Amino acid sequence: MNVRPKNYEWVEFFEYLCDLTAHTFSWKAIYRRFKAVHSPSWRWMNVLRARSNQGIGRIRYYSHVVHLLKTDKGFRDFFEQETTEIPEFFVEWLKRDLGPLWEWLPKGALYHDPNAYLKSLEPQEIKKEEQALT
Repeated sequence: MNVRPKNYEWVEFFEYLCDLTAHTFSWKAIYRRFKAVHSPSWRWMNVLRARSNQGIGRIRYYSHVVHLLKTDKGFRDFFEQETTEIPEFFVEWLKRDLGPLWEWLPKGALYHDPNAYLKSLEPQEIKKEEQALT
């Protein structure tokens, strides 16, 4: 991960995200959206989205992330930026999403050096880059 929550630990952040998502896709919230939309087709589309993977699936995903953060040290280390090794959970997810295209993914495509550009610059160019930012 290249970002970190400013005021939360990862577990706490995803637990709050779970709660917020559960509230957003609760029957009460679904009913309110249903009543607020006037088009019958969009009313039912919102209900279907909320009860499908877009709603329930997100809650399941965030809950699983919380579980992995609590139980899998490698997963937690990745989120804490202590390792750049991508957790197997994400690799398997990518394999599943890419399906037969997975084999066409170039070796090392999942791994990169976030500072490769800076490392490619000469020291003088780095100073120019820094000055341009200030």
